[in-house]
Amino acid sequence: MRLTNFALLAPLVAGSAFETRHTPVPRNTEVSYDGYHIYHITPSSVNEARDLANRFSRYHTHPIRDILSVAIPPDEISTFESLGLNTRLVNSDLGAHIRSIDSKPATYNHALHKRGELPDLAWFDSYHPYAEHLDFWHDLTHAFPKNSKKFSIGKSYENRTINAYHLFGDKKKGGYGPKTKDKREKPVILWHATVHAREWISTMVIEYLAYQLIDGYKSGNPNVTAFLDHYDFYLVPFHNPDGFVYTQTNDRLWRKNRQPRPSINTTCLGTDGNRNWKFEWDAQPPEGGSTPDPCGQTYRGLAPGDTPENAALDALSAKLSKQGEGIRSFIDFHSYSQLVLTPWGFSCDPLPATIDRMLEVANGTARAIEAASERNSTYQAGPGCQILYFSTGNSRDHHHAVHGANHSWTLELSPADEAGGGFVLDPKEIWPVVKEQWAGQLWTLGEVWDELLEAMRAFSIIAAALLASVTEASSLKPPILPLIVRNPYLSTWLQNAREEPWSKWPMFWTGDEIGFGVLASVPDTNNVYPLLGRPHDSLEQSSEHYTVAFPKYQGAKYDASTTNLTYTIPAPPKLASAGDLEITLSFLSPITPTSTLRQSIPAAYLSVHVHGGFDVNIYVDVNGQWVSGKRDSLVEWGLTEQEAAGSTKGLKTWRVKRQVEQIFTEEHDQAEWGQLHFTGPSDVRHESGTSALLRQRFARTGTLQDQVDHKFRSIMDEEPVFAFSKSFKLKNASSKSSKSTGQSVLFTLTHIQDAVTQYASARGLTFMKPLWSSWFPEDNKLIQFHYGDFANANSLASNYSEQLRIDAYQSGSTNYVDIVALSARQAMGATSFSGTPENPLLFLKEISSNGNSQTVDVIFPAFPFFLYTNPRWLAYLLEPLLEHQLSGQYPNKYSMHDLGSHFPNLTGHADGRDEYMPVEECGDMLIMGLALVNSMSYSSGDDAQSIWSTVGDDTDAVESNETPFALTSVGEHGGISYIDDTWGGSTKGIKQAKKWLEGSYELWKQWTGYLVEDALEPHNQLCTDDFAGWLPLQTNLALKGIVGIKAFSEIADLMDRSGDAKYYRNISETYIEKWQEYGISRDGGHAKLAYDWYGSWTTLYSLYADAVLCFHPSITNSSSLEPDAEIVDGFSAGAEPAQKPLNPSKSHHGRTPITQNFIPSSIYKNQSNWYAEVMQKYGLPLDSRHLYTKSDWEFEAAAVASKSVRSEILDRVALWLNETVTDRPFTDLYNTEGDGGFPGPWFFARPVVGGHFAFLTLERACGGTAARAFE
Repeated sequence: MRLTNFALLAPLVAGSAFETRHTPVPRNTEVSYDGYHIYHITPSSVNEARDLANRFSRYHTHPIRDILSVAIPPDEISTFESLGLNTRLVNSDLGAHIRSIDSKPATYNHALHKRGELPDLAWFDSYHPYAEHLDFWHDLTHAFPKNSKKFSIGKSYENRTINAYHLFGDKKKGGYGPKTKDKREKPVILWHATVHAREWISTMVIEYLAYQLIDGYKSGNPNVTAFLDHYDFYLVPFHNPDGFVYTQTNDRLWRKNRQPRPSINTTCLGTDGNRNWKFEWDAQPPEGGSTPDPCGQTYRGLAPGDTPENAALDALSAKLSKQGEGIRSFIDFHSYSQLVLTPWGFSCDPLPATIDRMLEVANGTARAIEAASERNSTYQAGPGCQILYFSTGNSRDHHHAVHGANHSWTLELSPADEAGGGFVLDPKEIWPVVKEQWAGQLWTLGEVWDELLEAMRAFSIIAAALLASVTEASSLKPPILPLIVRNPYLSTWLQNAREEPWSKWPMFWTGDEIGFGVLASVPDTNNVYPLLGRPHDSLEQSSEHYTVAFPKYQGAKYDASTTNLTYTIPAPPKLASAGDLEITLSFLSPITPTSTLRQSIPAAYLSVHVHGGFDVNIYVDVNGQWVSGKRDSLVEWGLTEQEAAGSTKGLKTWRVKRQVEQIFTEEHDQAEWGQLHFTGPSDVRHESGTSALLRQRFARTGTLQDQVDHKFRSIMDEEPVFAFSKSFKLKNASSKSSKSTGQSVLFTLTHIQDAVTQYASARGLTFMKPLWSSWFPEDNKLIQFHYGDFANANSLASNYSEQLRIDAYQSGSTNYVDIVALSARQAMGATSFSGTPENPLLFLKEISSNGNSQTVDVIFPAFPFFLYTNPRWLAYLLEPLLEHQLSGQYPNKYSMHDLGSHFPNLTGHADGRDEYMPVEECGDMLIMGLALVNSMSYSSGDDAQSIWSTVGDDTDAVESNETPFALTSVGEHGGISYIDDTWGGSTKGIKQAKKWLEGSYELWKQWTGYLVEDALEPHNQLCTDDFAGWLPLQTNLALKGIVGIKAFSEIADLMDRSGDAKYYRNISETYIEKWQEYGISRDGGHAKLAYDWYGSWTTLYSLYADAVLCFHPSITNSSSLEPDAEIVDGFSAGAEPAQKPLNPSKSHHGRTPITQNFIPSSIYKNQSNWYAEVMQKYGLPLDSRHLYTKSDWEFEAAAVASKSVRSEILDRVALWLNETVTDRPFTDLYNTEGDGGFPGPWFFARPVVGGHFAFLTLERACGGTAARAFE
């Protein structure tokens, strides 16, 4: 229930059973709160909340979420208690409490502080008098003398100076954007504190934020440096200095300023500064937003903005709003409710036009605070009118509406302890609060930064905007990097990525070379520079027309969607003053979890960005190796020109294909059907012909001839290439502006297949068209859309990459950021979208280990990626398997291993002779099935398995008789079209889940029946690690099967099949006890590889399924652990909880709550300890047989290990990535000793690296509680 503002409604209710009264206090009298009781009142309804607001409008009250905290004087306690309200006494002597925490304030000795150094952090151990705060700010700014400025913005009522502090970085950086006229002007970040005098913690927070900004800039922190270089920070630590001083001398609970109102003949003093702003000052919301009663705590004043403090601050904000790009973020810090309040406060109808983006950033900030919180703070974000109360004349509404602040918030800090009741905060809480707020502001500033970059892209898409941004430098140096990676056939990688990009040709994922060359030439020197591939091999080594030279390679940066390669070229001698020229090749294969249509497009971007003061020409070519794996294949080509969507410029497109396409045929894993479309803008030059001739011509002249070679031939017969060139005239542009200039050109590469697979569907063998063709039935329409959509695709991909970066850093380290970034495109690169909007499907190729299609035990290790990124894509992967087996085309009673022996032929196994992994595949399917159901079943966005699930329109496809996962309601969101609707949530999600399960329930039950027969003691068979060979009684395999049985009991419960639920739950519980007896070593220290293999051990990665499916309530609900239990490495050292949790794991819409751990905590703890004992140089071996490992299983094991073991595994995998001699895309099977090479089988480029997302998926599972025990 949203609270009414308890302190706003007036006049008082006459004749109330508890008639309020107010006795003015002389101005210089110290107010005593001795004997005051603090009560928490829980209203039963909105009407009661309104009544309470009337009764207590003149008392000290404070709303904390769904309760009202009220301070009652001693002589009114009995009357109050007689009212029969739903109350709880939280403090019986407020005065004594205040004295106990304020009695010994630490002093700050300004005289002893060494000038130029930052103050001692002991400042944040306690509260301080006002004069010491002024000294602290003096020393803070003097430690940052060239980058800070103190200035007065006016006087308070009692004539105190209201100080503002300006912090900034390099004045030469950051002034840009469509509204910026003076390049010295930067966008503004504005923070206020202490508008309400008693909220001392708000000042401490701003001081800590300032300290961290200054310290971070001085120490070279890259994030802080970027923020200060590109923003102007303005901080006002004391909005209300008079009131603050009064709280320290007279009345600790004073809230307002100290301004009298003699004109209305009242003895009451003060105006609420957060009800005195001009915007909607006198609005009349239905439940009151302020009070005209001068004795009320929320008195709004006689006229809008009539307090001297608000007038001074408003003038400052008006000035800042006109600077550069204006106020990007305004925050007014308050206490205490743990809320991020967005506009509006005065009304909920309508909300601001940009509310969706506001809430996205506000929710992200809330999550960042929670992740950093030492006190397990939980924050809620939303419009104040919805989640707190109506408030008129407040700062956030005013700054958004009047001053144009993009993000304008009231940030209610962490609540007081019980004794303080919401009024005072113990000094011991200062440190936890300020630190979590710093984490929150790092998130906020990063998001505002991204928005500014997006504004730049919209402002200048032909300049630096075309450079796909990678916000952080990459720390790991893998041997191979993704360039163009979209599906199994459009998959181009940078070989030898630790060396210069011109040392080898780019390669297909198999390691076979692909023709993809880039050259640069400088007219003033006639130097030609190779940038990508080896096109310089075609150039004459001794030519009178040009000289082959080499640029300085600055290295690669990458994130989840982008790889940037950067080079510098020295200036010609006669232009030495121009400095080096910088060239960046930016490869964008966008991962867009909110837009399945965009993800389905088999295309990627190459933008070339140049920045400098002299001219340069760029050449790019491709050859026929993009359309065939046979060098002697005959190819044909042509050039088409067309309009570009949303632009006055046209497009040029090279179209290349085999002369005779061989549908559904591969050579060396490359498709022998489909067309390559290589597209650029109409102002580039083009030419096709023999590779050596074109490259030599470009080297001589710096351009191409706009000619097409019509002599069709084989790929390597006088190797035909298809090229574009672009000349950048930077010298003239630079001379006009006296600065170096940046320009860009954008290319796209698209591989179009009319049918992507053949699939044995329920209606028979079907040629499956690509999903995108439902929106773009003509190839040229797709090309136009994709090229013109660069800004949107880049924005969506950047949002994902940045969120992933933040999550991975908080979960692990910078190493983990790079590992998941490298894994994301690889996971998606094995897939191809098909079907229709009514029934989307996602087909998968196993890659490298063999060519199987839709391999269940390959989807399974990858599924953490899909749960984190977009669970609907996991549904699209499972659907072909379910449809095929439901149609009766597979004869066995267990789940099939795959849909076809070789992609793209998903023809099934009608003879039932697929690879024999019956327990493996049944367990995998059941675990993924329940995980998918759980991803749909969440009550709020905060609880969603994927944060991207909550973006888009909340359309209920179930009601329209469509498949539960249809894409027919794709719409616009945040100004971008083709955004998916939300995934699951509340009642919609459970209906989706039930509709999905109802047609396949008997199949799930059939697989469970098989597991009942064979999971506890699995006979001789393969598991997913088939390279290790056949083995009976596998401990890890048995555990997976038993967890699968447990998963089906939850599915049955959801489907209201109580008999099945109980039956299979009982079996799973019986089996898990037997499994512990059979599978654990005699000393209880670790799991054995097989029941009868004594002395062996195994990485027990199947524990991950138990945790991610929420079968472990002592993890998913911390209150189930005994309060005094000893914690060792993140685990309870005590026995299993003897009683049910006080707050059981969240029930998914009527499912029976899980109240007991399915697998004991001791198993987790012992395995974690064991992993530390058997760790090797490059990680955790798979089991005791060999020293090789599987990285996907390493990460699943690490996710449920202690924090120290998790960090150890992560660091060792990172070391391996930097040192391995493997020369293929990210291998998941490698030796943990020696050179870290392939152990025999060569596994690489496989989608199973989606398992590297195990940490992130677990942290969002079970409403965000699943990983708590491992922290």
